[in-house]
Amino acid sequence: MIICKILINCDIVEILCEKLCTSNALVISIAINCLKMLMGCQQFFESRRIIFVLDTIVRVIHVSVAIECSDDQIVSDCLKLVSFLLDKTFEHRISSACNIPLVLNNIWKVLKANKGQILNVSNVVLSIMQFKEVEDYFFLITPVLEAILSSLLQDNGDLHKTELIVHLSLLGKHTMNLLMKQNGQIMYSNQNTANIFNTCLMMTEKFLVPFILKTTNSTASDVNITFLVLQVIQSVFLCDNETAKIDFAVYLLQNGFLQTLQNFEYRMNCWPQWDCARSLLTGLLASLCQKELGDENWYGLLADLKLLPPRSSYTNLPLRTGTHLDLFAIIFNYFKCIPDKKYISNTLKCFLSIWVVYYIKKTAIRPSVDENFLSRVCIYISLLKETPSPPIVKAIWFIFAIPIAFQVACRGVKDELNVKSATRQVLEFVNVHGVRKVFTRHSILLSWIFASQVVKSEMKATAVKLWLEGGKTEAINEFKDLKIHKEFIVTILEILATSDETASLVEQFVYAEGNCFAEDAWSLLPKLISSCVPQSKTNNFFNLTTLLRFCTVHKPGFVEQSVILRIACLLPGVIASHYFDSNESTECKFSIGLLFLSIILQEGLRFKDERVFVQLLNHKKFLTFIESSLSSQNNDLLISILNFLYIIIEFQARTNIESSKVIVLFPQNVLRLVSKETDVASLTLKLLATFFTTIAIQANLVLNITPPSATQLRILYIQIHMHCSQCFVY
Repeated sequence: MIICKILINCDIVEILCEKLCTSNALVISIAINCLKMLMGCQQFFESRRIIFVLDTIVRVIHVSVAIECSDDQIVSDCLKLVSFLLDKTFEHRISSACNIPLVLNNIWKVLKANKGQILNVSNVVLSIMQFKEVEDYFFLITPVLEAILSSLLQDNGDLHKTELIVHLSLLGKHTMNLLMKQNGQIMYSNQNTANIFNTCLMMTEKFLVPFILKTTNSTASDVNITFLVLQVIQSVFLCDNETAKIDFAVYLLQNGFLQTLQNFEYRMNCWPQWDCARSLLTGLLASLCQKELGDENWYGLLADLKLLPPRSSYTNLPLRTGTHLDLFAIIFNYFKCIPDKKYISNTLKCFLSIWVVYYIKKTAIRPSVDENFLSRVCIYISLLKETPSPPIVKAIWFIFAIPIAFQVACRGVKDELNVKSATRQVLEFVNVHGVRKVFTRHSILLSWIFASQVVKSEMKATAVKLWLEGGKTEAINEFKDLKIHKEFIVTILEILATSDETASLVEQFVYAEGNCFAEDAWSLLPKLISSCVPQSKTNNFFNLTTLLRFCTVHKPGFVEQSVILRIACLLPGVIASHYFDSNESTECKFSIGLLFLSIILQEGLRFKDERVFVQLLNHKKFLTFIESSLSSQNNDLLISILNFLYIIIEFQARTNIESSKVIVLFPQNVLRLVSKETDVASLTLKLLATFFTTIAIQANLVLNITPPSATQLRILYIQIHMHCSQCFVY
């Protein structure tokens, strides 16, 4: 050391720096090694020689890049020396020793010229990031940081996994700290900063989160490395963009990060480590509550999490089959540790909000709920003296439904009374805010609604409609779990028959499960049809046709004759009444009603029950509708009418039942029908053949065709001939 002091005092440092300014690689290498030896002496730093050396090394890097030096070792040694000098400058607090813009400019050139120097360049950047002055050069350093991170993410073959994680974490930590010190809007208002934040986000999702998830059960894993990684994840999460924060929280939740975070918390060695884990947990849950439950002061409500001492919630926790602790058990134990008298209100809010968010995303996992859980929730609900805000009621309603939906038994009569009281109180909360504001779209809640004896039918119908308003066809599969509830089936059918907005999705579900709904659909028809009669405006025939269409396709093995007769009494009048108030655009709807009446007639034939037939033949308004509809331009309606008349005439030929009104079909209408498309023309000819065959033996038919003129007869003959020719060709 004495020799080094003498050499430094003899200006050997300046001489060595001059020797660095040469193109001889060997000389440069020897000079660098000599400088390294001199740096072991305190005199080197006290004499501020570090300023001159640092400037010289940066110039050597600049020249080497400019002349495209073929010796990578020189550039590598220079970069390592710069990193070392910067660390020493920071350590000895030597002010103005580093020209940050000059260093950044030159290492940026090195990075563009030689990607092989990525580790050395990143070490220089990490050394620079220690200086507070770096904030003044924010827009100069961000492109360098982005380039380094992007290169490390793409090519890391020279790094071991742990080494890469540490390197990325250090860069990510400094980068996010730098971003967070800027104006809140700068992260997205400037393209460079937006790019580097997205790069940090990609780094976190691609490397850091998987690293945490994979090392959760490794007792040999370094807790300090874990702490460093968690700091980066927390920094990314705490970005100022609320949408990005929520999306990131959902990503972490869906990948099981919350359970992993709980496990790590148990192994944290000191307060900063524990505080980082607990703060990240609180922030994630607050964002998820905001997303799933709505606007509320979630950070304030979740403050109880940070009041609990470390490890207090891990006493006697049951292990789930697998590697992770059951998150439900963890949260339940957390809040059992909070004194009820002091924190009862916040405890309830925290407990419910955390659990609802967790379970919404984990539908495949059955929760570990028992009678203790049910009893505790009932007690919490009973202590609420005022109606909470909609997000809290939403959480309360959902969590209260969980144990009941899974048929958790009560421990005794007292618990049964508590459950009944809590049910009434929850429903009062729901009614105050309205179902729409506090409904959670989840099969658990629907199961509870339809299993409960005290929930009104209006609320059940509203809940199903809200479920369907999302428009996602995935709901069809989730509905299958609810088929066991008779009232659910009835509600679904009523929605199908009365609602325009959600009918399409309900129709998909009902058709997919046709056999389960057929019997109830037919039994429900008389009630729904009666709500469409002229005296009642509570329903609409055009919505009812959706259910009628289903009933024409799906018929149960047995239908009571009383049901068929009631339909035959009600439906003709409803069809006729609505037809005379309709327009051309809705005429096709009546074809469905007529098609269904044809099926009703055939059921009457099968049972040899003439009452259905008598009802139809004696309904003057309905027969008037049939007569008027023969002039329609709608082919679907014409096909239904012609087929219906054909069935009636065939049945009338077997009986002596007369109709109260005769339907008159004029020759010009016959000619018009025969000249239409093939289906209409074929049915017209079929009806004519049946009519002329039957009229010979039964004079009092429901249909009467007035005699045509000679010209009309010739035209009819030609039309029949042309139609037969077309049928022969096809």
